[in-house]
Amino acid sequence: MGYKNEITKEIKNELMGYINKTSNHLFTISDCRDEENAPIIKVIPFNKDGNLMYCYVVLTDKEIIVRIKKISDLFPGAKTRLKNNIFHQGSKHKSIRNFKVMRVKTDLAKKLLETDWSDEKNLKIMLENIFNN
Repeated sequence: MGYKNEITKEIKNELMGYINKTSNHLFTISDCRDEENAPIIKVIPFNKDGNLMYCYVVLTDKEIIVRIKKISDLFPGAKTRLKNNIFHQGSKHKSIRNFKVMRVKTDLAKKLLETDWSDEKNLKIMLENIFNN
């Protein structure tokens, strides 16, 4: 039983490290036909009721997509699955500079995500409004 707990702890630490590292950057799809209007991807880690979670935000010129995910898959290979959930397989991504306005919006979104919310639909609308303005 102790060995399994150690493996689970290692996997959790690896996933937390990856999410935290990813959250320090903005990403864009580098193989997009219109690179000037390529979607921007932002990952925001947060804790909710003792669970590690992340908010995945995609900004395009037409819409804002917000997904909230709980990190619960703690098995060998979970980091690869997590990467594929964030960065779809087959597309190429590149890191871009995290500009000040985005850092302010991200901080505001993280505070909102860590509050006591129960209605995910309304939460997503509020997050879309943060990133839309």
